[in-house]
Amino acid sequence: MSHNFVADPKMAESTNPDQRKTAQTPKGYATGKSPNPLLSNILLDELDKYLKSKGLKFVRYADDFSIYTQSKSAAQKVGNEAHMFLKNRLDLPINREKGIRRP
Repeated sequence: MSHNFVADPKMAESTNPDQRKTAQTPKGYATGKSPNPLLSNILLDELDKYLKSKGLKFVRYADDFSIYTQSKSAAQKVGNEAHMFLKNRLDLPINREKGIRRP
């Protein structure tokens, strides 16, 4: 699962999922022309509801998401909360090295 925590919405980059490169990984599920994006959306609907209940601005496509905050400290706090939610509530393993935090 890849995720971004962006402290300033103006700094967010536009991403086109169709232009992303794929790589072989020992774990996880391949996405693309398969039902996996749909399955991700079903599972992560709970994350969407959680982020909305916190009043956060975010964008998600399948299992990639960005959360927008006003400051770096808020991004760090929200990132930790999202990590714990995914780990404890949805029992999803998170690779923090793949996550990106931008000021």
